[in-house]
Amino acid sequence: MDAQSRNTDETEELIEDVLNQRLAAYVAGALPEPLQVFFEAHLQMSDRHHALVADLEAAAGAMLELEVPADCPECPQTLDHILSLDDPKFGAAAAEGADVPPAVVVWPAPDADVGMLPAPVRELLDCGSDDIEWARGDSGLGIFGETLKEGYQVKLAQLHAGGRLEWHSHEGDEYLLVLAGSFSTEAGVFSVGDVCYHPGGIFHSASADAETGCTCLVVIASGDAQPV
Repeated sequence: MDAQSRNTDETEELIEDVLNQRLAAYVAGALPEPLQVFFEAHLQMSDRHHALVADLEAAAGAMLELEVPADCPECPQTLDHILSLDDPKFGAAAAEGADVPPAVVVWPAPDADVGMLPAPVRELLDCGSDDIEWARGDSGLGIFGETLKEGYQVKLAQLHAGGRLEWHSHEGDEYLLVLAGSFSTEAGVFSVGDVCYHPGGIFHSASADAETGCTCLVVIASGDAQPV
């Protein structure tokens, strides 16, 4: 394996690890509104993490049955703990082959008549697909709806077909949800429903698909954002 492939694999593992942690917080309702909406939209558009979220919801239900005080500072809150609990419904017991009925979660599909914007995103930005008017800079990157919510910069971004953003970084963590088209980074190719993550301060670039371009929901933590 060459150095570039190894770095790509490590980046993909980092992204997946962060997403797992954020999805655990999503299930607990502990994310700031922009990220809560971000992951709600992701789950509507992609089934990639449905099984994980179903397991986490089962785990959360089992923990509620224990009647542990929510404000207990010693209460285990980590994803690793939830998935390692010795309960036949999830975690290690399930991994060992126990007869476990699969958890089923039905996610509403994005409305067909509103184009690329799932309902949670429309509500967050207070707009519909027909309301979008792109403001474009010299790079060709289109921006719409840029606002600050709970310490997070939220916006829609569109890169034209074949467009490229050169190496850059952000002060805070950046989350991108692909709404239309696709783009590629050093971590791989991201298509509709996929989530890309860049830690704050890490330089990265992006190239839009040569035929479709790419449109994303972008959420970036500012200096005022609460850690998650």
